[in-house]
Amino acid sequence: MTSKKLLLAGLVAALGLAGTSQAAVIHVAPKLRAVLASDFTPIDPAPDASALPALPGGKYILQVDFLMKIDGLQAGQLGFGNAAVNINATGIAQAADFPGWQADDWRVDKNGPGPGGGVNKWLGNQDSGANSSDLQNILIENAPKDLGAVGVDARTSLGIEPYDNNNLDPLDAPVTPWSDGEYFGTVFFEISGEAGTQGSVSVVAAEGSTYDAQGLLSAVGVTGAPAQSLAFAVQAVPEPSTFALLGLGGALLAFARKRR
Repeated sequence: MTSKKLLLAGLVAALGLAGTSQAAVIHVAPKLRAVLASDFTPIDPAPDASALPALPGGKYILQVDFLMKIDGLQAGQLGFGNAAVNINATGIAQAADFPGWQADDWRVDKNGPGPGGGVNKWLGNQDSGANSSDLQNILIENAPKDLGAVGVDARTSLGIEPYDNNNLDPLDAPVTPWSDGEYFGTVFFEISGEAGTQGSVSVVAAEGSTYDAQGLLSAVGVTGAPAQSLAFAVQAVPEPSTFALLGLGGALLAFARKRR
């Protein structure tokens, strides 16, 4: 059994195992939050990450958030239990000045208007791979044995619309909460500003579980949802002929203005 399966099996065993089902599907997806300058300051106006202007000798920071949804719940499956998530990148690297998994630290209220009740949204949320920054086996966990009432405790509907999402990013900057998935963390990547550079990031929920009325977990195994990805690219420098045409166009425009 792989280390990933051992870890997830341990989570299931710790919270109790009700059975096994393949009904529910856990979806995870990357979402580009922002393209930042190398000092992590926003770029205004925000550039198109699929056609970034060339920046010879420089780099861009890509702030990528990750969202989760769950669907296909059957009778007895009340909601999201846990999942093991893998993130892979090509052509880009984790930002040297802010590497690793930045877990969502949002807190929710499990008992409504009553006193107290503030709890972490996620029981667990960490990179549990071979090292703490390989972005493999990121384990996100609900707390099915400590949930408040449905409609009051947001954890009873993790991954189900409407989502109760963080309004601060890992840099403590105010953001508009995502409305199309349950936010669970961020990775900052960097991409070279050299012309023609290309890269991508993909994510998949390798395994997961739901929970039942007793707070017991039911493994859904391989979730069936395909990997989701984002692509990034730096524009190629225009060919010399393009520069010539641009220059000719400017000259013709100047000539036309003189004749007016």
